[in-house]
Amino acid sequence: MIGAGTEEGRSAEDAAAYTALRRSAATTTVARDVLRVSGPDAESYLQGQLSQDVAALAEGAVGESLLLSPQGRIDAYLRVGRLGPSEFVLDVEAGYADAVVARLQRFLLRTKVELERLDWVCVGLRGPQARAAIGTGAVLEAAADWPGLTGVDLLGPRPSGHGVPFVADGVPECPPGPWEAARIESGQPRQGREI
Repeated sequence: MIGAGTEEGRSAEDAAAYTALRRSAATTTVARDVLRVSGPDAESYLQGQLSQDVAALAEGAVGESLLLSPQGRIDAYLRVGRLGPSEFVLDVEAGYADAVVARLQRFLLRTKVELERLDWVCVGLRGPQARAAIGTGAVLEAAADWPGLTGVDLLGPRPSGHGVPFVADGVPECPPGPWEAARIESGQPRQGREI
């Protein structure tokens, strides 16, 4: 196991969280920036900008995508979710929203599309029982399986209360160390790290 578990210097909390990730379910707030893309031309515009078949996304569906430069280089690894016929949400690794907005605005000539940052939160659930641990209140549920580990990310407006939103009661919170260890062990890439 990389960086978690019973290695010297690791806390009992880390070990318990890692065990929950592997045997039941654990949750954490995932650092993501969230953008809304809306307007009469939103679908056709995103269809031409993203690698995902945006037109085929059903309402409430979320898919992984790449935002590529005109030369075919990866500008961003993101997810796109459909909220309605002409309303979409993009979520990207924290710190990359400005680059995504700048890249999308470059080709907005005479296109009826609005880009807006949202104050949303992304809550991750991982583990064999992750789907059973989903609570209420999320606007979008994005499948977030890692190789060998079931997962879902829940996105929605940031609530005003304390605790982790959108997750059933009793699901343990996972500190960053064990979460990152499980991601690396699974071979799941992250923007700014492996991509």
